[in-house]
Amino acid sequence: MHQSVVEGLSPTLTERILAGALDLAVVYNPAKDSRLACEPLLEEELYLVGREDIIGRASTPVTFAEIAQGSVLGLYPAPASRSIIAAQILRNQITPSPTLEIDSLNAMRKALEAGLGCAVLARSTVASELSEGRIHARRIVQPAVTRTLNVVALAEHPKTRAFAEIKRIIAGIILDEVKDGNWPAKPSSRKKKS
Repeated sequence: MHQSVVEGLSPTLTERILAGALDLAVVYNPAKDSRLACEPLLEEELYLVGREDIIGRASTPVTFAEIAQGSVLGLYPAPASRSIIAAQILRNQITPSPTLEIDSLNAMRKALEAGLGCAVLARSTVASELSEGRIHARRIVQPAVTRTLNVVALAEHPKTRAFAEIKRIIAGIILDEVKDGNWPAKPSSRKKKS
């Protein structure tokens, strides 16, 4: 049996699942699609992250209304940003940076450190940058926003023993990281969707 591991933004990985190019993916907030079987694993709160000179030195929460318009760096393609900011009303409250969209989380981290803007992300996405003090995070409130990490496959994918075992191992590793406090999240309370 040959196995490959690939990395990408959630919308791209979901597209590859739907195209049959991947058997299994771990993605945030997958689109509702009857062709997908989704198993929610964990939920993370989203934060406004960036340098203190952009988002403020305070550690107090920030409301969506307080986020500076035009300062939020968007992920490209646009569905990546939309999957992070789930509710339509919230998307309409934030005007993204008119000059910069990024298609790589590594590039996003570098842009945040360079002070090119701020982003709406989970703390786990920028954990090392936060722990080393290179950027700052403020929890978003009014309303609080979360994202859900799911294991996704085609609903009609053959459920072989190998497929089930790989899925179990991946879910176990992720949930162990949450349990051990290495991933700032909580196990999902949402039900499996097929």
